Amino acid sequence: MIRGNLIGTRYLDAYVDFGNGGSGVAFSDGAENNLLGGWSSEAAGGVHDLIRHNAGHGVEMDASAGNGNELVVAMVSGNGGLG
Repeated sequence: MIRGNLIGTRYLDAYVDFGNGGSGVAFSDGAENNLLGGWSSEAAGGVHDLIRHNAGHGVEMDASAGNGNELVVAMVSGNGGLG
């Protein structure tokens, strides 16, 4: 489970560009039964993933990934590829 992460960004009085040269999150090579995102009330405003400022896709689901991977309520935007 991936939940409550800042991927490609960080917070320094505001969210700033801290992206990488590839995709923010990539599922490949038989990765299966993973959950990215989801919503929890563990913190004020809830806990979610923010995926921004990456050169590739925000979230990449490669054809070699296995079954059962889910993307639920993640904020994905401002990446070089989709998402």
